Amino acid sequence: MVVIYIVAIWVLMREERKENLRKAELENKISKEEEILESEAAAKRGLEEQLLEKEKGLSLSLERRRELEDKLAKKEEIIINEARFKDKLQEQLRTFQKKNEQLTQELASKETLYQELKEKYEALKAQLAKNENQGDFS
Repeated sequence: MVVIYIVAIWVLMREERKENLRKAELENKISKEEEILESEAAAKRGLEEQLLEKEKGLSLSLERRRELEDKLAKKEEIIINEARFKDKLQEQLRTFQKKNEQLTQELASKETLYQELKEKYEALKAQLAKNENQGDFS
């Protein structure tokens, strides 16, 4: 009976050792799985941080883009206003040129009229002088 107890104890000890080995193997597997999960979690956090940085960069680039679009819109408005102003100035210039042509034509016709009147005056003056000279002889 002692032998049975010794064999039973030995079998139990052997089973306990096997159980301890299985526990150790499981703990190792669990430890390795935990390390893998931790590294995956760290990688995930790194990717999340990169994603946040990219989102932040996109947000900043969107703000910059809006600023540039606003500046562009203001410059376009300035260019349009300058073009309108230039068109108004050109219209005024055309109006002044027409008026200048009209006044030049009027001046030319008045100069022609002046020359005609001057010639008539000289002719009348000469006629008067001729008549006076003839009157002196009579």
